Amino acid sequence: MVFEKVLVPLKLNESPKRISALATAVAGFGARSVVLLHVAGTESATEDRRGSDILEQRRELFSEAGLRVEQRTVWYADSQVVTRVARELGADCIAVSWKPKNWIQRSFSGSLIMDTIRTTDVPVFVHKQALLQSWSDPKGPILYATAFDATDRFALPLLNRSDFGPGHVIILHSDERAPDPVSESSRNDLAEGTLGRLAARCLNRNVTTMSLTGTPHHVIPRQARVAGARMVVIGKSGTVQSGPRTIGRTAEAVLHARGVSVFVLPADAPVLHAGERWNPEESSS
Repeated sequence: MVFEKVLVPLKLNESPKRISALATAVAGFGARSVVLLHVAGTESATEDRRGSDILEQRRELFSEAGLRVEQRTVWYADSQVVTRVARELGADCIAVSWKPKNWIQRSFSGSLIMDTIRTTDVPVFVHKQALLQSWSDPKGPILYATAFDATDRFALPLLNRSDFGPGHVIILHSDERAPDPVSESSRNDLAEGTLGRLAARCLNRNVTTMSLTGTPHHVIPRQARVAGARMVVIGKSGTVQSGPRTIGRTAEAVLHARGVSVFVLPADAPVLHAGERWNPEESSS
């Protein structure tokens, strides 16, 4: 399996419905075991004696999804607490349930999820519940938003694997229109050719390619809803070797878009071949 061990950070104030949906989704992309991490001391986290009972209830939800479950509790020390635990445990992936915030909440309050995505060197699965049932089909396609960069080296072998979950793949590239017709024709031909080469690397999937004009942070969420995608796969900016890492404007916009789950890949992810698991140590070598 690609993701043998998935770390799931919890505040314990998440609703059982959201956690049950997250457990089903995690099992759906091939994970086999999870570590439930209670991050105590965060804003609105459950700290009283009911905490252990709630954690046990969450454990049962993941067990019912067919996953092996461990659990740990850590005290919130700083914004990188989940990132550190993921490294200590050798987690292949981090999975979280997303509760949307309005722009005022995002401006005046921090986010453990966003801090984790910025600082971790393993993939992060962000599960969202669709606002409308028709927006997200459990058997719908996986939409991969490519920027024609290094992320393709990891994303395509991953998408080609059947243990990443069912569904055909849409490989989407979007960019703003070139300043003149000749340049636009050249840009579009180059995009179509590159998309075709990427699709050829997904021999185990039914693949559709799309080249659309427009800013990616507008095009990608809209197209995901139109296609009924069950998940968007996207890369983030920054590398392990660089200074403070960023998510990138497009990835952040897709994360804040309502109703579509997102799988965020590190910018310097290694290539996976058949039978290999994700190894976060490779991304820092």
